[in-house]
Amino acid sequence: MLVPLTLQEVAVVSDSFAGTRNGGAMVDVRWPDARSKARLGMDVWNVFNQVGMRADDYRSRPPHWWSDELAVAEDDARSVVGAVQVRFNQEYDGELFGEFSGLLGLQCYVEKIAVLPSAQGDGVGTLLMHETAQEAGRRRCTHLALRIDWTSDWKRRVKFFESCGLRSLVPRHGDDLYGAEVGAVLEATAR
Repeated sequence: MLVPLTLQEVAVVSDSFAGTRNGGAMVDVRWPDARSKARLGMDVWNVFNQVGMRADDYRSRPPHWWSDELAVAEDDARSVVGAVQVRFNQEYDGELFGEFSGLLGLQCYVEKIAVLPSAQGDGVGTLLMHETAQEAGRRRCTHLALRIDWTSDWKRRVKFFESCGLRSLVPRHGDDLYGAEVGAVLEATAR
């Protein structure tokens, strides 16, 4: 069910998030089941491909090969405008995870997140991050982490992830690992 909201609002709608983009197009974020993933494979590949990310698995392999969870942002025409690929079974061990190293239990690791260039700046990425944090909380994860792609437009990416409540986990190294407690991401993205 899609519900019209102002650009400043985010609401829970049947375990999905809905919001508006500029121009009034509706966006719904959902976690597709295996059957839906099969239909969405090329659409997800297209989103990742348009922003320069490798995502050949979505184009060339059947959904049972995809080991990570997937959420998609779809507009009111059910076209995929954004996607996030996530692991909810990540244990943060080793120096790679800075202050998160050694956390007990399962944690959330964002493998990929992308929004079509035509939908960027309209809140779609924020909705995807919020839904990811919500799902992480439902699965009893306490923290969320990701690596920022430094290949292009990295300043914009850092600014976006910081606006979602994430911070550098290894600041003395100027590392690309960012993370936060799930609650901090929920709070920062609930605008």
